[in-house]
Amino acid sequence: MIDFSKISINQIIYVSQIINESSLYQQEFIEAKYSRAMPNYPTTIEFLRMLKLIEINKDTIIVKPVYKELLQDIQKSDQPSEVVKKYLIKHMYNTPNKFREYANQFLSNFSLHGEHYEFKPTLKQKLQYSGIRNFLMELHVLDYDSTDAKYVIEDYFVVAYQEFNEGHLVSDKDFKKIQNMKEKIGRAAEEVVLEYEKARLSEFPHVVNKIEHIAIKDVSAGYDIKSFEHSEEGAFIPRLIEVKAVSSWDYRFYWTKNEIETSRLNSTNYYLYLLPVYTKNEFDLKSMKKIRDPFTNVYNDKNIWTPTIETISYALFNDTRMKESFDES
Repeated sequence: MIDFSKISINQIIYVSQIINESSLYQQEFIEAKYSRAMPNYPTTIEFLRMLKLIEINKDTIIVKPVYKELLQDIQKSDQPSEVVKKYLIKHMYNTPNKFREYANQFLSNFSLHGEHYEFKPTLKQKLQYSGIRNFLMELHVLDYDSTDAKYVIEDYFVVAYQEFNEGHLVSDKDFKKIQNMKEKIGRAAEEVVLEYEKARLSEFPHVVNKIEHIAIKDVSAGYDIKSFEHSEEGAFIPRLIEVKAVSSWDYRFYWTKNEIETSRLNSTNYYLYLLPVYTKNEFDLKSMKKIRDPFTNVYNDKNIWTPTIETISYALFNDTRMKESFDES
């Protein structure tokens, strides 16, 4: 098992910058340059290899295409640490690998208390999990509550936690709590977008007064907010907005049949606003994605968006054949 106490975001960024600036990926050269400023080169390189970002061939580092994309993102960003954090969380959440296994083993100790997943470790567990625990805290997956000596999964990660933590048993009571949490986060996201739309149209007070929070009046409408946009002809036309509170690493969201059909019928007047979650009441407006005509640009575009079938509805079509299929014994 890799020693996570010897891994840090700064180390990953630093070695990535060195690799990105190198024309020859010779380990001896990269290690020498890295070791002038950062510790734990062997563990850092092994972590990159474990993530399948690189391969080692004798003394040469082979950079995988997915790592080249990450290197470009790191280089372009003025917040490289956020780029790396998002990538690692996405990798941990979506891709089967050793990092996911280690994280999952630790996170399986958490259980739902009130509206939070918490873990109050014994002294033995503190020592056993200290490395992966501290690394997950650096990724902002966990927070430490010093008043009760316990670790708490951050609210934004709870949305994905049930899917991530395979094998975690959920009681009916806990399931209802989780759904309630998601509903609260979703409603808070709608309120943020409502204020965003009012600010966007603030130079037209008579239009701002017509913006409606439809979701609190009619949950069957197929969208959450009725706003407006200024057409080239000078008229104000409806902008129907469906708000989704999402994770910042993959923007995964659930789309109901009714919402999809409403999107299809309203075409370019329908928008998806995908708003990344920080905590239950904090959102990343700068990273919000606004998608016009999502029926065309999401539902019918499998090159950019990957659908996953979560549930399927069945209705009885042929009662006679159904009876023939019964086991009469």
